[in-house]
Amino acid sequence: MDSPPAALLRIADPPLGLYFRPGRNDHTTLLQMVAAGPPPFHGAVLNASLEKRQRELRLHLENSHYERVLDPMALELATRGGWERDALRGLEWAGKERHVPAHFAHSGVAGLVDPIAKFAAENRYSAVLAPTHYIENVDDPWWKIDRRAARRLRLQLDAGDRQDVLIYYRLAVSRQTLIDREQRFAILAALADLDIDAVWLCLHPVSSRSGPIVLRSYLELCRDLASIDAPLVAERAGFLGLALLGMNAVGGIESGITLGQGYQVNRLLSPPRKEDSAEVFAPQPRVYIERLGITLTKQEARSFLSAQGMKRRFACQDRTCCRHWEDMIRDPRRHFVFTRAAEVASFSCVPVHNRPTVCVDWIRNASDDAVHAAKYNAVKFEKDRKRLSEWRLTLASVVDRRNYSESVHAPEGQRNRNHHRASSLH
Repeated sequence: MDSPPAALLRIADPPLGLYFRPGRNDHTTLLQMVAAGPPPFHGAVLNASLEKRQRELRLHLENSHYERVLDPMALELATRGGWERDALRGLEWAGKERHVPAHFAHSGVAGLVDPIAKFAAENRYSAVLAPTHYIENVDDPWWKIDRRAARRLRLQLDAGDRQDVLIYYRLAVSRQTLIDREQRFAILAALADLDIDAVWLCLHPVSSRSGPIVLRSYLELCRDLASIDAPLVAERAGFLGLALLGMNAVGGIESGITLGQGYQVNRLLSPPRKEDSAEVFAPQPRVYIERLGITLTKQEARSFLSAQGMKRRFACQDRTCCRHWEDMIRDPRRHFVFTRAAEVASFSCVPVHNRPTVCVDWIRNASDDAVHAAKYNAVKFEKDRKRLSEWRLTLASVVDRRNYSESVHAPEGQRNRNHHRASSLH
């Protein structure tokens, strides 16, 4: 057979990154799917305090060559809400009191970093989220401590003959701080001096239902952050994270499984008092409505899909995922994992220079679908209709002005050698 003309050949773009963060009760679903041959994703971010509970999942991920990213929960250990969790206080690096900058400024970061490096090596994690903290600005005392911790983590992993373990720097910061250009460029300069393999963007406040101002500012932030020459991964951005992928703003997203589709640091910094709260139960998984990018309770989803004409438009059409629309409700975790993987894959298979145009069409369709949902229940869906309509206008404006990148650095599960060489020159 003759070879195709050279003009028709192109090197496939690396697949966009997708990482799932299983909650306390999500690992069983993910484990079953890995064993059965799951939809494509890069790996999972695993809570260190759930190691014993999720050990089998970690081992299956390793055997199937998926990334196992350790979250040492350092950010949570420095907050009132995190320190109240018994499981977190039981971590070897937790110490005897809530973490504060003064302690590490005086005693150094070895007591925090060294046991994390040992834990990651012994349990064969393939990557570690650097033990960083939520910072208010570049004058926050945590900022300098966190960079020292990232450097020591690399040294300790290398000394333990684990040069293969990646370090993902979790930048947890207010979105308002990064909007300040002076603050933003100071952060960029500091990150460029670190030997890291990706930047995990944990911005507050961001969620699936953020408005157009959040979307536009996130796109602008990522354009500048791309100069770090390391993959960018949007953490817990939900449906908005898919828009960031489609606009070439980030190379990957991290997603909870039906839950965790947004980030609000105030829930950790200022949690409700226990005596003021109802008894805490594990939250129930929610049903993902792909065409709207939202989740509903099982009761809401059943009522919505049972209405005239709604199943035809909004029920899952992927028969490898759901054979019947009620499967969305019976097993919402499985439905979510399959659907989110398919959403990311649909952008991955589009040439990178065409993705923004495709993304605008995708949001236009979601906006049209929201109009139909609002006709069913205006009180429930009017805000979603308005938000998606505003997203469509925002993204169309970006594309019309060609104010987007025509390349993206997707995570590839290996050391970021280019960034290592650049950082060593500073």
